[in-house]
Amino acid sequence: MKIAIASGKGGTGKSSVAINLSYLLLEDGINVNLLDCDVEEPNCHLFLNNNITFEKETAAEVIIPKINSDLCIACRKCAEFCKFKAQTVFKISNKIEHLFFSELCHSCGGCFLVCPQKAISKSCREIGKIKEKHVDLLSYPLLKLIYGELNIMEAKSPPLIQKVKEFAGKISEEDKGNREDKNNGDGKTVTIIDAPPGTSCPALAAIDGCDLILLVTEPTVFGVNDLELAADMVDSLNIPYKIIINKSDDNDNLVEKFIKKKNVEILAKIPNEKNYAKAYSRGEIMVQTYPEIKKYYQPIMDYIKKQV
Repeated sequence: MKIAIASGKGGTGKSSVAINLSYLLLEDGINVNLLDCDVEEPNCHLFLNNNITFEKETAAEVIIPKINSDLCIACRKCAEFCKFKAQTVFKISNKIEHLFFSELCHSCGGCFLVCPQKAISKSCREIGKIKEKHVDLLSYPLLKLIYGELNIMEAKSPPLIQKVKEFAGKISEEDKGNREDKNNGDGKTVTIIDAPPGTSCPALAAIDGCDLILLVTEPTVFGVNDLELAADMVDSLNIPYKIIINKSDDNDNLVEKFIKKKNVEILAKIPNEKNYAKAYSRGEIMVQTYPEIKKYYQPIMDYIKKQV
């Protein structure tokens, strides 16, 4: 089962929910793959670094064209095909010149296909790193954290987000039959995706293909406004979703008015408590530091276990 933790804006507590939910699933003997897909500023590892038992780093690359000037006849079919204007071809004093803007290239591969001279071959460009870490929070089972770090000055994060998800999928395939749930013997694994905030391309890339979206919001006017945008985004992908109110207080009625319109369920309310915020700021897992918080997560756990 793949569950994305998403929100319409930053600062609602997505990473907090993802980390604490992962810990509670481990306590119930369920294997967890935690994917931090906020590749521009991943932070889940900050809460887990003290328990790392294994680390691996892999370069993430995208395909880009490499042009052979000796074969090119300057027909410009590649430039005409590219809707993002990533390349152009022109002649100067009977000499063929190419300009290629790698930051604009979307790696679609169309230019390879339309070139009549087969003058374009495939090359690669690194856009970031994928990091895999095994986290020993409990004696069993093991949490696998996988996240991407986008290179500085890299403009597009969705390709790296997609590669993080693909990388995790390969790990899950390798693990089949090797990971056993000692509590109930069925080896169930839940994938938790900490999505980027907002409703633009990075968020869509992260939540696409998930079985359930947990939309984390806060009971403020801005929070509800962005929750509505996020709900419309999820509706466009036809993925079921539930609402989690983080920093719950006397203003919860702002969110409750919205859910009546959308006919969607508030699955949990996590109270706005200063001590919880302090624990988060220290990089602690809140359900470890304050076990009483578990009761607020219990409705989420019950719902997930029914689905699994």
